Amino acid sequence: MARRRNTLKATSEELECIKAAAKKRGWTTTPDSRAPIETSQRLIEKKLQSCPARDENYCIPLEVLENWIDEEEINVKDKKIYRKFTDKIENINNAKVSSLDLDKLVLDGVILASGVSLPTYCKFVRGENRINSNAFIAFWEALGFDRRDISELQTQFKRQGGRKPDRLYKALLSFDYRDPCQHVLNICNPSCHSAAFFIPHTQVLGCQFSQVWLMRRLEQELAEYINLETRKERFNLKSEAATVENLWMKLGGRLQICDSSEISERLKKHHLILVLDRIDTFDRTRLNELMAKFWKPLSQQASRSHGRLILFLVDGGLPNDWRDESTLYDGVIKVSAIPSYSSNDIHQDLRKLEARVQEPINGKIENFVRELMEHQKPERCNLILQKIYQQFNCRFSAEQRWQQYP
Repeated sequence: MARRRNTLKATSEELECIKAAAKKRGWTTTPDSRAPIETSQRLIEKKLQSCPARDENYCIPLEVLENWIDEEEINVKDKKIYRKFTDKIENINNAKVSSLDLDKLVLDGVILASGVSLPTYCKFVRGENRINSNAFIAFWEALGFDRRDISELQTQFKRQGGRKPDRLYKALLSFDYRDPCQHVLNICNPSCHSAAFFIPHTQVLGCQFSQVWLMRRLEQELAEYINLETRKERFNLKSEAATVENLWMKLGGRLQICDSSEISERLKKHHLILVLDRIDTFDRTRLNELMAKFWKPLSQQASRSHGRLILFLVDGGLPNDWRDESTLYDGVIKVSAIPSYSSNDIHQDLRKLEARVQEPINGKIENFVRELMEHQKPERCNLILQKIYQQFNCRFSAEQRWQQYP
């Protein structure tokens, strides 16, 4: 019997690990099983974390949730209760859905992540049939395993390592995303242990690589090079009580550490991304104090460990006395705006892509460049990337959008 595409099945060794982890977690195959719920909670939380429309309080517009449902990334299991929920939300909170709302909808069995169902979990834990690869990976990771340890994926990678989509994926790393891509790849260098980024506000510098875009890329590339999970901690500096001392206290409470000297031990277990929202509320004096007494001690300790320590200083757009300076603080990387395209730029880059993937563009390159220039939207790069994938007969899927903006 031919193997179905985009499916996975556990080996006998993996199945033993799955059963042991499921038993430890208390996941059963009965109708009241927690497996679909806890796996959906994890997947939906990841979607929320990476959603560009999410505000600082982890709320998203109701229309974003509706889009996820329309695109079948989330399935509604109880349409009647879901409709009551949306009717209520539309009349309060500016039609916004909080992380608590999403969590309660999952816990109540109203919504689940796509592909995550009890029948599919039963197949997964019994190893009887091949199941959708996304569902397999979702259950596998929810049990605490790393997707890179899945035997069948390792075999596929070795067998397909030179295939066209992989070559195109690597080639696109240099296509008009040069500066941000280089920052990401530099962090994976063994000599690098920490990095700090200033994320400008869109109203100040116009369209730029967002915090979410950069964070996704960092997590993805770090996972390729270093076998550690990534943990994120977010702090809002808008509060008048946002002092260096309070930050240390909050960070210590979340990570269970007493001072900066213990951060190196933490970074042996996971990468750490610290997000400081509303850095624009700090004047130059407070900014210097923050970097000298909070970031510097942390980054010094990070040099003693395997994991990476990454800081995001997120601008909220308020006027201040330091934003326009060329140097924010020693070592802080200012994320640049997306450069505009010219027909000559695209022409040259496409020629490089042809050479690197060892396959010609379908049709005349001049016609292709003209079509891109006529239809491109200056504030987004998706159209150009989609067209390039189409030219090389490659699927422009969620997994391949390394350069998706945001």
